[in-house]
Amino acid sequence: MATNEWVEDLKEVLLTNSKAEEILIDIRRALNIDGDVIYETIDKYNLGYFTLRNLQNWLEDTVHFKLNETESKLVLARYDRDGDYKLSR
Repeated sequence: MATNEWVEDLKEVLLTNSKAEEILIDIRRALNIDGDVIYETIDKYNLGYFTLRNLQNWLEDTVHFKLNETESKLVLARYDRDGDYKLSR
C-alpha cells in the first residue's frame, strides 16, 4: 500500500471515530442517562473505581447485556487510563 493510501485510510478511521463520538453523545443526551448515577451504582463501596468485572456484572444483571471479549478490550482501552484494569473517575 502506498504511503498516501495509508494516510488516507488513517484519516478516514479518525473521522469515523470522531463521528461515532458525536453520535454517542447525542444518544446519551436523548436517553437522558446520568453517568454519575450509573457510576455510583456500580461503585457501590465508593472506592472511586470499579473493575471491568464489576461493569460486566452490572450490565448482565441490570440490562441483560453481556460484553464479549472484543467489547471488553474496547472498554478498557477507552476508560482504563493507567492500565490497572480499573475504571476510575
